[in-house]
Amino acid sequence: MLKAMPAFEAVRSYSNGPAWLGLIEFAARSEPTLRIDDSDDESDAAMVYTRERAGVEGIKERLVNLAADPETLQRTILEARAKGFGHGDL
Repeated sequence: MLKAMPAFEAVRSYSNGPAWLGLIEFAARSEPTLRIDDSDDESDAAMVYTRERAGVEGIKERLVNLAADPETLQRTILEARAKGFGHGDL
């Protein structure tokens, strides 16, 4: 996710665990098929737990797509931040 750091920095954010978890939670709220049963956002990592593999695969796909497109990542960060996601790290 180092490639994503410039996109975070462009919107005055930091690519750390709480920021990524904020994006994951934002994605899960906007896409009901992405269910999160538990999570952990220690330091520079974010981890989610789901009861179904499809949930993890959906989250993975969403994050890979976000990281691959800096403009979409920046827009998503700003939208998630505006809606209160990211615990102050977005």
